[in-house]
Amino acid sequence: MHPILFEIFGRPVHTYGLTAATGFLLGFFYARWQARQTNQDEEQAADLCFYAIIFGVLGSRILYVAINWPYFSEHLLDIVRIDKGGLVFYGGPVFTAIPLWYVIWKRKLSVMAYSDIIMPATILGLGMGRLGCLAAGCCYGRPATVPWAITYPVGSSPDEAYGGLPVHPTPLYEFAACLFIVGVAVWWNQRKKVHGETFFLTIILYAVLRSTIEFFRGDSVRGFAIEGVLSTSQLISLLVGVAAVVAWLRIRAHPLPTMSLDYQPPGR
Repeated sequence: MHPILFEIFGRPVHTYGLTAATGFLLGFFYARWQARQTNQDEEQAADLCFYAIIFGVLGSRILYVAINWPYFSEHLLDIVRIDKGGLVFYGGPVFTAIPLWYVIWKRKLSVMAYSDIIMPATILGLGMGRLGCLAAGCCYGRPATVPWAITYPVGSSPDEAYGGLPVHPTPLYEFAACLFIVGVAVWWNQRKKVHGETFFLTIILYAVLRSTIEFFRGDSVRGFAIEGVLSTSQLISLLVGVAAVVAWLRIRAHPLPTMSLDYQPPGR
């Protein structure tokens, strides 16, 4: 556990911040690469990643504050302080979709073609951020006896929660899951019949894997939509996953003209 990597002129460089920044950078490179592979505009893809980051961070923070509103209702100034709590990933896509799609539409680009690129790029960034979670000691797992279980240092949140017992390295589980999803997205993007398939497939895979990993999570700050049954992320995974399956089947059976791989937006 190394929440602070080093200091520069007396200022700490946090591991989470560095891994998040690395994730953003990899997302940009991924978007440009996939745009080139699918005959989309590289510069537009990279630019849209920038918007996705802004909207995603805001959305993730909004959902975190909503889940923990009893605390924030009494500490309103802490709402804008990321160091007071953190982010909930699902808030990103949920609150990003409409404004980002509006930007794509205003630029007369194919909404689904660029969604096929931006969504996996977002998942890649999330995966890198989970390495920061591991270093910071958050998003930890339940006590475990598996050979790969990890023991956190004395005084850390997992140590205080479980008395020094080894726990599941759930941040590593999600890191591996994200890499798997991105790999599938790259593979599928070259085989899709219509634009939008990769976008919805990415959502489906993340919903399934995230809801599974939630069973191994041991931290108590992620919120429960149904106490003792489903966490907030699991409930959102269920709703979003089902909707994505329906949409994926729908566009494969009855694609819109703008979803065609040969479609050229007006003025381009």
